[in-house]
Amino acid sequence: EVYTGNTVELEKILESALKKKQKLMISCINPHSFCLYMRDQSYKKAIEITDILLCDGIGFQSVERYLHHKTYSRITGFDVTKIMLNLANLMALKVIFIGSTEENLKVLKTNVEVQYQNIEIATFAPPFVESFGENECRDIRNFLSRENCDLVFFGLTAPKQECLSWAVCSSQNQHIVANV
Repeated sequence: EVYTGNTVELEKILESALKKKQKLMISCINPHSFCLYMRDQSYKKAIEITDILLCDGIGFQSVERYLHHKTYSRITGFDVTKIMLNLANLMALKVIFIGSTEENLKVLKTNVEVQYQNIEIATFAPPFVESFGENECRDIRNFLSRENCDLVFFGLTAPKQECLSWAVCSSQNQHIVANV
């Protein structure tokens, strides 16, 4: 079920989860990823175990408004990233970004360090592969274990990021995992 609250309510949920060291997985869904959900069993399983599923697409909002006369806030991956980085900065947490290239992650790390001085940040650029095998998953699990962070952001593409986060984080100590 898609999260129907607003960003203020989401921030309270995330802050509470961080304070309690509660494990939480967040994913975003849009019409394209919903089509993937209908075809890909691994992705379907990863979405179904997601604790907070955010509507990141005007398509879902339009359908809900038309069919069910309901409206709810669109909360994007960027929105949840900003909320989580603000909380991490206030709480002086450790954050990991997984995805993209070393070069892009270096720029991202620099920008985060400038804007959020209280965050400790680490990055990991997984190989560009069609799907992640046991060796890649083991490498990421080992990295996460070594880094012992509070928040993990997966910034790949759907369904890769959701399937990977489910495969590597289910047995880890990270409190909040966000597929953005």
